[in-house]
Amino acid sequence: MYLSKYQRIKSQIAKIFDKLYIPDNVCLSCNNYFKPTLQGYVCDDCIASIKPMLFEKETLPYIDSYRIFSSYDKALKEMIIALKFKKASLFAKIIGDIVKDDFFAFVKSINPDIVTYVPVSFFRFWQRGYDQNDILLKALNAQYISIFKRIKHAKPLSLSIDKNQREHIVSGAFKIKKEFVFNLEGKKVLVFDDILTTGATATQIAKILKMHAVKEVYFYFIASHKKHVNML
Repeated sequence: MYLSKYQRIKSQIAKIFDKLYIPDNVCLSCNNYFKPTLQGYVCDDCIASIKPMLFEKETLPYIDSYRIFSSYDKALKEMIIALKFKKASLFAKIIGDIVKDDFFAFVKSINPDIVTYVPVSFFRFWQRGYDQNDILLKALNAQYISIFKRIKHAKPLSLSIDKNQREHIVSGAFKIKKEFVFNLEGKKVLVFDDILTTGATATQIAKILKMHAVKEVYFYFIASHKKHVNML
């Protein structure tokens, strides 16, 4: 009887502390405290605030058209950083759910023959345990193939370096896998990448595709540093 009474008191105290619970997680986007559920990096309110945006388009060499989902800022920025550098692979599913409708609308509008992605280097894959673009496409349940191999590791491109430096860094970094070399002629290819920073990587990828007689090259980026016009 005493034990039962003790258990009831313990349960009541636990409920009180639960109501007074101050979480030790701070949202990396808004800096507010939040009680984590699936992850402890970004609060649900900030995740819900991520919306597609319109951007001031600029021409990228060899690329017929491209789509950017949103700005590389606030919650989306923190989620991508966590996915790429903090081994928080669960963000692939969260980001996938956010961009899914926009991504497939773009796919429908261009009707590509092939969907592929920009791969990470072996070093990055070993470091993270996965390729973020690969698992993002898996989370989207997209039909895609891996046709590129990254043969040169490079640090993330900085906005502070000039165009010639950026082009030099990515030059020779990619090649088409041998099984696809003679299977690209006349195709429409959509390339998926997480971030559009300078455009140097995308341009290099598109140039290689056009050299292999690809008819049209498209890109889909989840986020970009580029100036956005407004939300859709």
